[in-house]
Amino acid sequence: SLHRDPHRVVLVGESLLGGWDPFRGIELTADADSNWHGVVPLPIEKHFEYKYVLMRDVDGEISSQPTGEVIRYESFDGNRAVDSSGYQMTVDDGEFDAENASDPTRVKI
Repeated sequence: SLHRDPHRVVLVGESLLGGWDPFRGIELTADADSNWHGVVPLPIEKHFEYKYVLMRDVDGEISSQPTGEVIRYESFDGNRAVDSSGYQMTVDDGEFDAENASDPTRVKI
């Protein structure tokens, strides 16, 4: 049988990112190295604020929408932020709950 990690990471933020509701946010997937990633379509030249939410899988169900219960939101003051400036961008936010929004090397276009 396939072992599934009972924890999930969900991206939440302004309206396009679920309106800060983790059950409407963007669920990320983990790769073999336990790095979380996802594809998020955003309009160009817009400022977005967001955070990650750690959730626990309660029923074992795999769904296109986040399910389960909220364990916790990132706890640092303020939000993460990015300005969408290209058609395809990679944002490396590092560790969960580690504020690094001022690091200019985290966004690659």
